[in-house]
Amino acid sequence: MPFRLIERMKYNRKIRETDIEQDPIFIIGHWRTGTTLLHSMLTKDENFGYVTNLETYYPHFFLLFEKLTRRIIDFALPKTRSMDNVKLSSFETAEEEFAIGSYDKYSFYHHFIFPRNFELYSKYLFFDECTQEEIQRWKTRYQFFLKKITLKHNGKRLVLKKSRKYSSSKIPS
Repeated sequence: MPFRLIERMKYNRKIRETDIEQDPIFIIGHWRTGTTLLHSMLTKDENFGYVTNLETYYPHFFLLFEKLTRRIIDFALPKTRSMDNVKLSSFETAEEEFAIGSYDKYSFYHHFIFPRNFELYSKYLFFDECTQEEIQRWKTRYQFFLKKITLKHNGKRLVLKKSRKYSSSKIPS
């Protein structure tokens, strides 16, 4: 909590005043189809900004405490993902959905941690059963996070990844 408060006092105004001038590039795909590889390859271009594991694990204070959190993540993470042997580290690309889940309840990824509450969190996949207040809160959180990433990358166009496992007949438009 102290790290969060210190970063908030130092950066909140800068984050809120940050404009996202270029539409992000979204990589959308199904799990295990190569979206991680594509995401990683595109972000090798220095003209783009992107989200890393560091920002998804510590979305509240990655701007101010990057060195400390990088050490913690690199110590705690395995060297590769178990399912596909993709390299893992604090600076490798990640999905911003994990950061949203770290901020609050508005992420469908919580169903991995709380599978008995699948119905509660699955509504954040399509937002079809959400109230307007929930949708607005998610939008506010998401926009704030993207502004924070944009600030970190000095206004560069963001490359973002959305991998979804569609287990229902509902496919988003």
